[in-house]
Formats: sequence, C-alpha cells, structure tokens
Amino acid sequence: EDRFREALDEISGMEGLQGHYFLVGRDSNRAMVITLWEGHDALAASNVTASRLRSEAARALDGEVLSVDEFAVAFHAEPGLEPLGQAAR
Repeated sequence: EDRFREALDEISGMEGLQGHYFLVGRDSNRAMVITLWEGHDALAASNVTASRLRSEAARALDGEVLSVDEFAVAFHAEPGLEPLGQAAR
C-alpha cells in the first residue's frame, strides 16, 4: 500500500490531474487505482509515467497489473449538488 501511495504522490504533480482513488478489495488481495484527468491530452501525457509507476508498485508487492482501461466521465454527482452535465438542459 505504501508503494502505491508513493506512486500516487509522484503522479499528483502532473499537469491536468483532477484527482485519484486507491481502492482495495475487502475480501481479496486486489487493488485498483483510478485517476481523473482534465481531458484526453492530459491523460495521454501521463501514459509513460503512469505505466512505469504501475509496474514498479506491482513489482514491489510481488503483484501484477491485470488491466489498464480508459473511460470518459459521462457525469459526476455528489450529494447535495446538481449533477454535472445536466445544468444546461
């Protein structure tokens, strides 16, 4: 877990990062990192660094990277706030 924190600390300084999550399975030895970028260009610019950090963190834990996927955020909602993307109906 500490190695993933170090990796996230390093990537936190990259331009365009909007936020990140480190998720750990309650009943498994699996973890997932989700990073949010301001746009596709910022995401693409992070690819080399992110790939290196993923590999280093997994290797430090005798683990492996199972998959890497890219998604676009369709909308974002928080309790008490209007969902983004629906303000201009």
